[in-house]
Amino acid sequence: MTYLPPFNDGMTLDEKFSIITRIMFRAKRVNNRVLFLVNAFYLGEFLETLDNLTTCAIYVRKITQHYYRASVRLYYLYEILGTSQLAKSRNITFNLLLRITKSQLNQLTNEATNIFARTQNDGGEWCYPWKWNCKIDLQMIYSQSKCIYKIDHLINV
Repeated sequence: MTYLPPFNDGMTLDEKFSIITRIMFRAKRVNNRVLFLVNAFYLGEFLETLDNLTTCAIYVRKITQHYYRASVRLYYLYEILGTSQLAKSRNITFNLLLRITKSQLNQLTNEATNIFARTQNDGGEWCYPWKWNCKIDLQMIYSQSKCIYKIDHLINV
C-alpha cells in the first residue's frame, strides 16, 4: 500500500506543516504506529526539502528536538525505499531512531540504497519500492547490555 503525502502542492508551507503535524499527533493519540511513522516521514521530508534555512528553523522551533531529529532520520532512512516499505516495518520506533549513532544510521541508509540498487530487473528498469515483496526493518539485538542494530534483509511477506 502506498501512502501519499497528506498535503498537495497548492497549500502554503504553514498549511502543509499544520496538516502533517495534526495527522501525525492524532495517529499517536490513537496508537496507529504506521500512520504516525508515515506522517513523521513526511514531516522529515518537509523540513529537509525547505529551500530557506531560516524558514526551516521557524518550523523546527514549533516541534520538539525529539520529533525533529527522529523525523529527519526516518526520512533519510526511508527516502529511497518509500513509505510502503516503512509501513511494513515492525520494530522501528522514534526512540530507536534516536538511540542509533550517526554512523549506524549511515550504514543503514547505505544498506537501503544497496537493496534498492539490487532490485533493478533484467530489462534495466527500476522495480519500484511499493512493488517489492519484502520488508526492510530495524531489529534491536541486545548484547552485553549494549544495543546493536542491524537491518533485516528482504524478509518475505
